[in-house]
Amino acid sequence: MRRVFLVRHASHDRLGKVLCGRMPDVSLSAQGRAEAEAMATALARRLAPDLHTSPAEQDRAPLLVLAGRREEPEVAQQEALRYPLRAPDSQGGGERTRLAPVSDGERTPRSGIRVLSSPQTRTHETAAPLAQKLAAAIETADEINEIEFGAWTGRAFAELASDPAWVAWNAERATARPPGGESMGEAQARALRLLDRLGREEGPPAILVSHADTIRAALLGVLGLSLDAYDRLVVAPSSWSELALWPGGNRVVSINERVSP
Repeated sequence: MRRVFLVRHASHDRLGKVLCGRMPDVSLSAQGRAEAEAMATALARRLAPDLHTSPAEQDRAPLLVLAGRREEPEVAQQEALRYPLRAPDSQGGGERTRLAPVSDGERTPRSGIRVLSSPQTRTHETAAPLAQKLAAAIETADEINEIEFGAWTGRAFAELASDPAWVAWNAERATARPPGGESMGEAQARALRLLDRLGREEGPPAILVSHADTIRAALLGVLGLSLDAYDRLVVAPSSWSELALWPGGNRVVSINERVSP
């Protein structure tokens, strides 16, 4: 089983006012940088069992990781009986994955946790404190890029509100398409291709820093729901949603977790 976290970028000054899409150089605001730092701290704590630097330290760890949560051992064992994860290629199901120790007694984490980011500036800036805390490089992944909004890119939401095509887009996400842009189904397909690849690889957790609608599309795909249900999911700035993936199966563990800066 592989744990994957879908993280939405943190806040920027145009948030809720302008449809930025793939506009270049949209940077986080001061509030957004604080959100990204708080999120990185919380996720680093969540992933602490995957950052143990030796097998002996892992054996002393008092917590188990089960279905995306850290529980006391007794509670975790009870949960395992109630909600077993079908992960046929996983050794030990939802238990801690034993990791190789670092060399020469160093304390630098070498968990192999991957941090992948959309190509946009705001996602790379959100990923930066995560990568620093996890001692990971940031990988750019086009599969989790923002939707291409075509002619709508850079327009104010207030201006778009009277556009019939915009109204149709928000009422019929499963079939509508922005003028000169990409459908939500196409964005979903590329995101799910990446998740499928990650699920086929046995490895440490992966963190994907992306955008609200791309994350909604991925979650709806895993849940088997229509894209028309996109507005039933809240994906707040700097929030994360957790998936459990394995060959031939997947599960949504949590949606829209977040902490205040």
